[in-house]
Amino acid sequence: MKWTKKVAVFLSGLGLVPLLWSDNGGSLGVGEELFYVIKYTSSVTGNVIGGYAKVQIVSQVNYKGHDVYVVKSQARTSETLDKIFKIRDTMQTEWDYKNRRPIRSMKSQNEGEYQNYLVTNYDHAKRRATYYRKFCRCDKPGKQWQVKNGSQENLPVGVHDVMSALFSMRVDSRQGNPGHSFYIDMYDDAKLQKFQMNIIANDTVTTQAGTFKTMKVLPKMETSGFFKQKGDIFVWVSDDINRYIVKVQGQVPYLPGSFIIELVKIKKGTVP
Repeated sequence: MKWTKKVAVFLSGLGLVPLLWSDNGGSLGVGEELFYVIKYTSSVTGNVIGGYAKVQIVSQVNYKGHDVYVVKSQARTSETLDKIFKIRDTMQTEWDYKNRRPIRSMKSQNEGEYQNYLVTNYDHAKRRATYYRKFCRCDKPGKQWQVKNGSQENLPVGVHDVMSALFSMRVDSRQGNPGHSFYIDMYDDAKLQKFQMNIIANDTVTTQAGTFKTMKVLPKMETSGFFKQKGDIFVWVSDDINRYIVKVQGQVPYLPGSFIIELVKIKKGTVP
């Protein structure tokens, strides 16, 4: 799910002052759900509800010897936009909250006639990731599913996947000031990438979920999917202990218009 990548990557590691860390995952808790609405605007459609998204902490388990949160995000287009380009995307990560890194990640993309399923396992001690990918552009006559298996060696220390980046940011209490830039290493879509994040302003944003003091961030990144970067994308993250993604604004790669993602509802989880 690509909107999550927009929202996640650029925000892990905001600021440069010392980190306050809690072994139980900071202020996060099982059962937390963040609900978003995706608004789409173009000369063809006018202003429409383009879709909906949800980010949640599903459970807390021990996975392969690691204490993890199972974190999940889902995004879908609305009934109106389904008629133009239908999206059903899901991402899930077993996230080691003590060490702030992914242990396993899964991505399922259903975008128009394109389908992609990707599972990645991480061995941080060996700095290695292995993946299984199955994909198809099913609109082409005679097109069949393709399967790929592979690995990435010499991963950078502290490498993230999309969901790991998002939730690592959520437990990072550092402050970011306008003018600061930083980088993050991301392994996504079976390739390693580096992204530059630029904090450009402090701002106050009001949505259905409330009014938030925020940091406005300009990321520079490349990825596949519905919200693949096309022009500048701006992100507003709450400047408090929760580090909610409050708003995202940018352009849509496959359609002649722009989008705004806004946080509309917060369901608190149970902090251990």
